[in-house]
Amino acid sequence: MLKISLFSSSEKLMPNAQPKTLIEDVSMLLNEVYSFQAAIKNIGGTPLRTRIRVLSDLPVEIFSVENVPGVYTARADHDDYILDESAQVFPDVLKKYGGEELLASEYVQRTFFLTINGNKHCLKPGKYSVKFIVENTVSDEILGFSELKLEVLPVKLGENDLKITRWLHYDCIAEKSGTVPFSDDFFAAAGNYIRSAAEHGHTMIYLPMFTPSLDTAVGGERRTVQAIRITMSAAGYTYDFSDFDRLVEICLKAGIRYFELSHLFTQWGAEHCPKIIVFDENARPLKLYGWTASSEGEEYFEFLKNFLPVLCGHLKELGIFENTYLHLSDEPEQKHIQRYARLCRFVKRYAPDLKTVDAMATFELAESGGVDVPVIELGGEGKFLGGEKEFWVYYACNTYKEHHSNIFLNMPLLRTRIIGIQLYLTEVKGFLHWGYNFYNSAYSLYPVDPFRETSAEGYYPAGDGFIVYPNGREVLSSLRQEAFFNGMQDYRALKALEKKIGREKTVALANSYGIGNNFTDYSTDDNNFLKMREEINRLLGETETQSINAFGENDYDSVQWVDV
Repeated sequence: MLKISLFSSSEKLMPNAQPKTLIEDVSMLLNEVYSFQAAIKNIGGTPLRTRIRVLSDLPVEIFSVENVPGVYTARADHDDYILDESAQVFPDVLKKYGGEELLASEYVQRTFFLTINGNKHCLKPGKYSVKFIVENTVSDEILGFSELKLEVLPVKLGENDLKITRWLHYDCIAEKSGTVPFSDDFFAAAGNYIRSAAEHGHTMIYLPMFTPSLDTAVGGERRTVQAIRITMSAAGYTYDFSDFDRLVEICLKAGIRYFELSHLFTQWGAEHCPKIIVFDENARPLKLYGWTASSEGEEYFEFLKNFLPVLCGHLKELGIFENTYLHLSDEPEQKHIQRYARLCRFVKRYAPDLKTVDAMATFELAESGGVDVPVIELGGEGKFLGGEKEFWVYYACNTYKEHHSNIFLNMPLLRTRIIGIQLYLTEVKGFLHWGYNFYNSAYSLYPVDPFRETSAEGYYPAGDGFIVYPNGREVLSSLRQEAFFNGMQDYRALKALEKKIGREKTVALANSYGIGNNFTDYSTDDNNFLKMREEINRLLGETETQSINAFGENDYDSVQWVDV
């Protein structure tokens, strides 16, 4: 006998757990990607040879939810909003299901993730049925089914006007795709990662002008992924932006609107320079700067004096200068701030209008460092809220208290999703995370297999370093990426509602469901959150339904749909 349960995509169903967010009647907006999950369990009898089928007039895609290990999952002083302190296996990877046979063993539960992509397909408003069916592959007998009733509402999500970024690690793309950096095959692989990010709510991409000086052991180096080719001759430097431009073109075609440029100085202190490959007149590569060069050395300063004006001019030619942000050094501490401030002033002298952005832990660092757009770790944003200075927020391995949002494997998916509504309520303009696809050990000593090692060899809490998985030159999504994407859709739903009823009433609605105008206070009841989202949808659909009825019920073809 099979037990089939349909439940929310925002619940992380641990092995052998019972789903708590059962769904039956739901709604979605026209250009939304609606997702839900189905669990099947053979609760007695012999193993069954089965396959999954969906019957619906809607375009439904099915993904199998696969488990990954998570041995190091939490710091000892974690808060109470985690799944299971002792668990070492977590559902996360999403693999496209193509109708293949599945063995339903006794008492073993399998979970599937289903999507209806209103952003890719032109949907018509109306009420639909989605039947999730399990068949016997031997007899074609239907072993069980469960039905979801879904209404597509005649209204669209608002715009995502946020700067949302997770750093791409191009050496990891080359490693896992088996390609040579900046070959045609490499660009194809990188394009898949970029498109995946764009399709899941990211609006900004990190570009490697030079090999990024991130997560690298002092004295060590990462695989060269320098997108700007530099030649040095007696006449000076010349620059070839061909590979850089090709990445920009891929990003623009994918819908990316903002760009961040790789760091000019090393991480955690800005003491040294990134590794830069320069070719001589005979096309021989020379490795310059790096850990042996001071960030304030005269030779590197002379290089930057020449390079920065050329860079700015090229960004203007591409038409992306206004939407581009330059990094100096990641996460400087208070003891580094004087050096950081000097470097910031130097860069501004030669690129005065190019916006600078960096991750900083506190308000005091951001104020004294001189960076244009500080990115503040969750927990340190308080003094910025309500101010006039633009700032973004980020989370990383140390963001695990006070119910702060993050993507660790042992965190509930609602904890990942909530960031969307929090960004709306706080009016913070951007979000940054350091690892879209970091598949290395800590300090990038060697590559790791993310299907087997999820914590950079026990250095970061499991899941911190990446939110997607490699699949040759393709990329696999995860429950965590889908939860984050749902959060971005929640943000857009609130933006749409704001246009209808005003910001004050929209904020009051979210507050009435226990979500505060900060990054810590929110109800952790998944069903309460789903009720809120259904009310947002209902309010959005009410006036649209009234206007449609004036044309006649279901007379959708005569209506011209417009964005809210």
